[in-house]
Amino acid sequence: RVHAHTHIHVGFPKEQESEHKPFVVIDGSNVAMRHGGMSTKKFSCKGLQIAIEHYTERGHKVIAFLPEYVLKQAEVSAQKRAQEIGIGVSAARIPDDVALLKKLESEGLIAYTPARDYDDSYALKYAQMKDGVIVTNDMYRDYIDKCKHTHTH
Repeated sequence: RVHAHTHIHVGFPKEQESEHKPFVVIDGSNVAMRHGGMSTKKFSCKGLQIAIEHYTERGHKVIAFLPEYVLKQAEVSAQKRAQEIGIGVSAARIPDDVALLKKLESEGLIAYTPARDYDDSYALKYAQMKDGVIVTNDMYRDYIDKCKHTHTH
């Protein structure tokens, strides 16, 4: 008996699949805090590095957005001292390895947003401009609400 087999390929041909790698925009604070643990809300610079490496090793162009205060050693040190003496500074605002952030910045993998600005809007606009994807756990409810408010007034 002879059996005929039909192979159906769903998706892109292999050549196209390997050619298109979407630009990856990482919500740096969100990813770093998630890696640091939801209960402790620790800002894990290593977690951010892991996410960046995951995508760069797969051939994607990557950029992570962070508020600029996380790079300023003096500000980070002041926040750590404030936390140690019991002044209410969130651990999520204190990166655990500023030197690693500086290294990633020197490699062009981190972009900083002005400290008082809404940093999510930079990541969203950049991803849209690059036709990219965003890596985050954020549902962007505040951004959506802001857009709704802008469009209704």
